[in-house]
Amino acid sequence: MAQLTFEKIFDKYADAGAAAICGILVIFGWLCLHFNSISLALLILSAAYVIGGYQSTKEGLTTLWQRSLLTKLGLSPWDN
Repeated sequence: MAQLTFEKIFDKYADAGAAAICGILVIFGWLCLHFNSISLALLILSAAYVIGGYQSTKEGLTTLWQRSLLTKLGLSPWDN
C-alpha cells in the first residue's frame, strides 16, 4: 500500500488547495472590509487574487509561448 505524504497530496491536488486558500483569503478580506480595515483588506484580497490566478496565468503564458514557437517553425496547426 502506497503511503500518502503531504508532498504527494499537494502535487496531486495543487489546484484545489490554491482554490481553498483563495476562498479563505477572500472571506478574511471581506471581513476586514466589514470592520473598516481597508489597508489589510487590500493586502489580503490582492494575495487571494494572485494565488487564485497563478495557475491559469502560467498555463495561458505557456500555451502562448508554445503556439508562438510552433508558428515560427512553420508547424502551427492553428494556421490553416
